[in-house]
Amino acid sequence: MMPITLPGKFPGSSVYLFGPYTYHKDKRCKIPSYRCTYHKTHHKCPVVIKKENNNYVEKSRHNHPKPPNIEEKKKLHRMIDDGSIETNLSAKEIFNELRQSAEKSQMRPSAVKVRVSKKRIANLPVEPQYFYELKNSISTYKKTSCLFRGIIEAEDGSTAIMLCQEELMKHIGEVKEILIQQTYEVLFKIKFLKLLALLINFIFSFIC
Repeated sequence: MMPITLPGKFPGSSVYLFGPYTYHKDKRCKIPSYRCTYHKTHHKCPVVIKKENNNYVEKSRHNHPKPPNIEEKKKLHRMIDDGSIETNLSAKEIFNELRQSAEKSQMRPSAVKVRVSKKRIANLPVEPQYFYELKNSISTYKKTSCLFRGIIEAEDGSTAIMLCQEELMKHIGEVKEILIQQTYEVLFKIKFLKLLALLINFIFSFIC
């Protein structure tokens, strides 16, 4: 039985597949030796496979269930990544959507939460240095593009980016009054005169 080499968890690392079980290569040994990947878990699996006379011999027996199928786990990771980027669902909601696959792959909610968080941080747009970069980031970044309504240019040459939910835009022509509230003076590393919030009074209620 020859080992199948697969990409490891970290760049440049590898895991080795013997049957349904995965192993790490023990680089301390001169004779090719492979330890079960559950060796450093609470199971402390004692199984070691050594190469003897061109044969791979398994020492001891596994004391834990078979690990999840690697291809199915990769597929689950892709689905979690897609959910992180394509939706606004929380990590808990993504886990609930994929609960059956996650449990089959022995992936806990905490692990899903960490993966979702890392993926979303990695997918954030680069912090803009100039106003046009901010506009491009907002209009193309999936989480904010749905709010982008365009650029407003005033007679004095000043420019504003308009952000608003599509549903609220439908009621703009019906509002009774619009209140303007100014907030932060600095956003990112770009200095703005003001960041304005418009409060729309529509049928005795405020829509922000």
